[in-house]
Amino acid sequence: MINKILAENSLSTRQDLEDAFLEMLNPYLCKLSPGKASVDPGTTAAIFSERAAGLEGFSRLLWGIVPFLKGTENVKKADELTDIILKGISCGTDPDHKEFWGIPDNYDQVMVEMGAFAYALLMVPEKIWDPLDNKQKQNFSGWLQYINDRNIPDCNWVFFRILVNAALVKLGITPVHPELLSESLKIADSFYLDENGWYNDGYPDQRRARDYYVPWAMHFYGMVFSAYCEDLYPGYAEKYKRRALEYYDEFSRWFDSDGRALPFGRSLTYRFAQCSFWGAIPLAFNDGIDWSRTRGLFASNMRWWFNQSMFDGAGLLSVGYCYPNQYMAERYNSANSPLWAFKSFAPLALKENHPFWKASELRPSAAENALQQSTGMFFCTRENTGHLHVLSAGQWIPGIYNEHLHMAEKYAKFAYSAYFGFNVVTDGYGIDKMAADNMLLLGEDEDEGFYRYRKGSIIHEVKKDCLRFEWKPFHDVKVDTWLLPINEGRWHIRIHKIKSERTLFSAEGGFPLGFNDDYYPVPNFEDTLQENQAFAITGLGASCIAGIGGSRKGYLIPSCPNANIMFPRSLVPVLKGKHRPGEFLLVCAVSANPDPGGITDVPEKNDFINIIPEEIRQLMMEN
Repeated sequence: MINKILAENSLSTRQDLEDAFLEMLNPYLCKLSPGKASVDPGTTAAIFSERAAGLEGFSRLLWGIVPFLKGTENVKKADELTDIILKGISCGTDPDHKEFWGIPDNYDQVMVEMGAFAYALLMVPEKIWDPLDNKQKQNFSGWLQYINDRNIPDCNWVFFRILVNAALVKLGITPVHPELLSESLKIADSFYLDENGWYNDGYPDQRRARDYYVPWAMHFYGMVFSAYCEDLYPGYAEKYKRRALEYYDEFSRWFDSDGRALPFGRSLTYRFAQCSFWGAIPLAFNDGIDWSRTRGLFASNMRWWFNQSMFDGAGLLSVGYCYPNQYMAERYNSANSPLWAFKSFAPLALKENHPFWKASELRPSAAENALQQSTGMFFCTRENTGHLHVLSAGQWIPGIYNEHLHMAEKYAKFAYSAYFGFNVVTDGYGIDKMAADNMLLLGEDEDEGFYRYRKGSIIHEVKKDCLRFEWKPFHDVKVDTWLLPINEGRWHIRIHKIKSERTLFSAEGGFPLGFNDDYYPVPNFEDTLQENQAFAITGLGASCIAGIGGSRKGYLIPSCPNANIMFPRSLVPVLKGKHRPGEFLLVCAVSANPDPGGITDVPEKNDFINIIPEEIRQLMMEN
């Protein structure tokens, strides 16, 4: 459901943001345990224990409470929340208390939640540390030090160890392994790509992961470190600030003029954590920033989210994206996980006279269509095409074990849209359940309905006007794919050169398209047959995929309910075909527009043949 109070909040002032925070916080205060160390995690499960999920709820509230305590003039509410936090910390870190958070194992979720406590100790030690007695301080610091005796993944988790140890040093406590702070800073540095502010979430030679963990983790923690630890490591503090400035323009491309952010990658249930990068900038910078632009990027995204159905009936953030949706969740998402979004309340730490709050908002304006080399994406602006979207060469290397769900849908589709979103697989067979949007499905038996699709790419080539990648859905099937934006990005061309030793059935989808009750009764897909084209129009927009050459059949395939992260009901225009063993081309043009009448004429081969790479042009001419 939509929270009407939040939907009507203009976010024009610091007080508006504080009011929004308290409106979201108060329902969680009713869910606290008697010892205040846990938030009831509900009835759904994550891969970690219920105890850890309860801690997750408590700790993630701190991402909002801590900056509130730093900047508010509401003394009564600040005292109330301080008492809650102090009691929760006292009980949660006491080994003899029934609400003890426990001793973490290697790779334990508990260590993720330590980051919020480090944030508190760095920002408001006078409220979170000083009031504790000696025994409580010993329990608290001792519990935090478990992060130094446990294995953690080589990814954004390294920053939790950095922040915890920096906080301990600032309090005058010598960590168990004092060398770990310097070592961890060096490990985090090895993730940096030296490309316009981009990190990789982990070692770049192991996987490609350039998603929201770069802004809401790597850069966010780097700016917190810069703000509060400059005296410890001035070189790193300056380095993190410089990288954030380099990243500023790169990341601004991920937002459209209404504040929508591009949905891509994992952990999307963290929702308006998308704008936490913009909210952390004023923690680290007092000048040298375009504050009007920063305010506009921050507030427009928050306002957009405040108009989405992201709450349950009790006023708690649900797991999902634009509406409650367990299909798209991660294995590590408990009912309390969405509270990661509270990181975006960082500007509450600022007084009203900070230039961030004094600046007038500048509405986000898209840059020109452009290639983003580090992500392997070609950005097509809303101003040029009707919706912000990207063509993607794909991320995440296939074959590496990890616990994450729906990686193909979140990282390997051919295109992603800030308006149309994307579908996730809801079952193991059937085009309607296998998220065919912006994917090419290949299978051996059309009746059985089992298909394979790109999970990652063996080869990436990212050029100014063309993305190319190679992938293998079967051991004896190789696919070379080219993606080319044309007509200022209003259309894109897909060329697949397929070499197969088996008969294949294909299903290739365009952008998913939401619909409401005005589209009912939903037509049977067999009644939507079109020759070599599938064109759909609903009250929520239009989507088209058209074959260029060849003789595939076009259908409008209703998706499984709740498959799309933006719209509970959606369909996908799909081209279907049967292909004999050998080498052949599949070529199509794809377009979508939120305006039902906004799609321009389907391009013909002569409209784009001259921009096709030479290596494939001759085959195109013969096709």
